[in-house]
Amino acid sequence: MTLKRILAALLAAMVTVGSFSACSDKTNKDTDYSENNNDYRAENENNDVNYPDKWDVLPKADVTDISQLTYEFDDDLNGIKITGYIGESAMLHIPDTIEDKPVVAASLGNFKPTHLYMPTTLVQLEADLSELTYANYPNSKLSFFDPAIDSANLKCVYIEPSVTEIGENAFRYCTGLIKVEIPDSVTTIKTGAFSHCESLPTMKIPDSVTTIEEAAFIDCTRLTTISIPDSVTELGRLAFQSCTDLTTVNIGNGVSTISEGAFAYCDSLTDVSIGNNVTIIGNLAFARCTSLTNINIANSVTTIQGMAFSGCTSVTSITIPDSVTEIYHFAFENCTSLTSVNIPDNITWVGDSTFDICENIQATYKGTTYTYDNIEDLYKAINN
Repeated sequence: MTLKRILAALLAAMVTVGSFSACSDKTNKDTDYSENNNDYRAENENNDVNYPDKWDVLPKADVTDISQLTYEFDDDLNGIKITGYIGESAMLHIPDTIEDKPVVAASLGNFKPTHLYMPTTLVQLEADLSELTYANYPNSKLSFFDPAIDSANLKCVYIEPSVTEIGENAFRYCTGLIKVEIPDSVTTIKTGAFSHCESLPTMKIPDSVTTIEEAAFIDCTRLTTISIPDSVTELGRLAFQSCTDLTTVNIGNGVSTISEGAFAYCDSLTDVSIGNNVTIIGNLAFARCTSLTNINIANSVTTIQGMAFSGCTSVTSITIPDSVTEIYHFAFENCTSLTSVNIPDNITWVGDSTFDICENIQATYKGTTYTYDNIEDLYKAINN
């Protein structure tokens, strides 16, 4: 089975709960990120500042007068449901309460807002968001986007500081999104939360986050640097797969397993720092990272699983620490530039074809150097 088919199978097996964000699948490569772009006044790539006030990020909008809204009390949700908007402005700021009751739902019919600001009490939203440019994210219960609607206009999102989870597929296929900051209230980034946000240039993961679920940032092709803080203990499979502009990854000391396909097809990746608590480098973890030249494996790693570094065609040398006891099948398959590998004496098992199609290899084990011509003897020497 080819690597592409294996990764496709992994993607097909992903758990996809709830509706998907619907944005264009075409990336706007001409987006203006400059400070002089008045269309995007919120742009600020300094991730070291304090979490901003909402109106420092989004264009100011007064709360919409209730005379421009139709509404009713929803018995099931025990709150007010907005049933329509009769105003003329494309900027809608839904009030927190109406008649001293919380606003919990909104059904906006054919109205197409360009700016939409919602109370944190809102748990249901029905709207055509195809022209939406600015919005806040009030809580993880909302599903912003409909698969039938192109929402590629969405540029800037303010995540409320009370949010603890970024919901499943919350911004999936928001290909125009260029600014979003995660507050330090967030502990979990759910499955597919920012997947296919192809214009997103930067992302700071705060120290509050403990879990990054599968495919959370898959295909975020503009991201260049990711630092996973020590607070993160779970890094889901395919989390950053196909982030093709990603050059630098720092994995903190909280992660114990780099899950399958987590950084596969990051073909600009040149620098990886692996935290000192990682024990398992999973299947396909760095497969087809074709710009990696050196692989430094942390001293905590005990297991390198199948195809973990398969197709890393620029790698020239690998130092495998004494902590490693198992290397699975095809772990370094098709590392065509690989010339130097040192294998620790205490390794207990190595899979067949671990160094398949590494024709320039010289692997040293217990004082003996093996070349590609007799690499099978290396496997026998370890496994026997």
